[in-house]
Amino acid sequence: MTSLFEPFRASAANYAARPALVINSGTLSYEELLDLALRVAGAFRERGAGHGSRIAVWAPKRAETYAAVWASLALGAAYVPIDMTAPAARAAWIAEDAGAEILLCRAFDFAQLPRPLPRSLKAVVLLDTETPEGGEVPVLPWTDAASARRDPQAERGGTASGGDLAYILYTSGSTGTPKGVAISHAAARAFTDWAGDVTELVPTDRVSNHAALSFDLSTFDLFSTARAGAALLPVPQWPAGQGYPFARFIAAQGITAWYSVPTLLARMAASQETKPVDLTSLRAVIFAGEVFPKPRLVDFRGHVPRPRLWNWYGPTETNVCMTHEVTPADLEDEGPLPIGVPCPFSQVFLRDPEDGQGELLVAGGSLMEGYWREGRVDASAFAAVPGDSRRYYPTGDLVSQGSDGLFRYHGRRDSQVKLHGYRVELGEIEEALEALPQIAEAAVVCTDDNLFAFVSIGGSPDTLFSEDEARTHLTRHLPTYMVPRRITVQEALPRTERGKIDRKALLRSLAEGKEAGSHV
Repeated sequence: MTSLFEPFRASAANYAARPALVINSGTLSYEELLDLALRVAGAFRERGAGHGSRIAVWAPKRAETYAAVWASLALGAAYVPIDMTAPAARAAWIAEDAGAEILLCRAFDFAQLPRPLPRSLKAVVLLDTETPEGGEVPVLPWTDAASARRDPQAERGGTASGGDLAYILYTSGSTGTPKGVAISHAAARAFTDWAGDVTELVPTDRVSNHAALSFDLSTFDLFSTARAGAALLPVPQWPAGQGYPFARFIAAQGITAWYSVPTLLARMAASQETKPVDLTSLRAVIFAGEVFPKPRLVDFRGHVPRPRLWNWYGPTETNVCMTHEVTPADLEDEGPLPIGVPCPFSQVFLRDPEDGQGELLVAGGSLMEGYWREGRVDASAFAAVPGDSRRYYPTGDLVSQGSDGLFRYHGRRDSQVKLHGYRVELGEIEEALEALPQIAEAAVVCTDDNLFAFVSIGGSPDTLFSEDEARTHLTRHLPTYMVPRRITVQEALPRTERGKIDRKALLRSLAEGKEAGSHV
């Protein structure tokens, strides 16, 4: 299978004048976006990047950012998107861990990076016309990158093959550090080609891009859209707690295909009660990343009856591996919505089933190569299935298969949670809290919409603790979405009979509104 870049190049040849990117009231045609990507690829190569390199992208959704992603793929390099809410120290750690040779970012963010800069960097490209004086590595303003000579190798057809890495997505890690999920071109295309076909994308479609580029939902937006020759419309980063601006965006821009977490769809539906807008342009709506509670799904369908609805399931390591198109019977049934059946490119296995529920293991075409560690791909995370030579990824999710053949999700085996679609390892937050000298022990729990932390204080009874200081500490080390809403002090954290922290008791205290300790 060819690279992700080839379908984009084909669309630029077949639909040269059609809109490829509609952003900030401006439009780039396929021909224009390809030209810009090839020029930026040329600038990257002049600074030492090429086939097999990693290009770190720590930038907001701007035309330049998308061009840099396509430029990386044209070179045969892997792009490494970094969440814009990530603090500078975390962004630097990811760039260092990935061995990034080029970093794309804003001048303000560049100034916040801890020094020394990652040793692998050969150049920094800034989304600004003016650049800082001096520096440890060459710094290039965007205007210079955009006016570079088109890369001749990329112009002849690119240098990547299906087995090369296309991107590395860093997720929350159970060991206290992010994990880099390494995805090949072939794995990405196994999903994005199928996804474009099943949603029947065509050149006249207008596809939203709500997810951050560091979130695997964005791969459908970018690559399925480009393969179809359709237009991509990045969604402004309005507060996630609102629904009306997003509904208004769909109506104003004539969005035909939308992909996001269920929470946002529920809020859009709720906004229709007081500020209704015309959402009839939608013909395909896909949700993933978290459970869509049945009452909220029924409410959404009541306000937005026209489009086909899909529930897609899969961890970042497999992208989407299960699919289910919502039916009228699903809305009438009181049970949870199925995650469906394996995608055509996926194979699944239930390990250690008990009462019909087992841990889901996934193999197949969309599977990651492994985790990026110490400059290489480490494939040790995979599991073996007796009598099967394929590599399986153990998801940690408990699922069952009903008599109807459909799979259903029943929760996790570990402390990993999904919050607004983001994968969060509670242990990573707890480790960050316990790094503070005044905190003896920390436990973090998750409700439907928020994270809550409980801590016990070490040292003498007079040890001072400041929630503001703890929160500042967390924002220096974790993305915004991983910072708990509240931090509650307890004399001691509750324990189970086996001596483990009793998280169910902490959740009960939240539900009852009667925390055993004091909220600072």
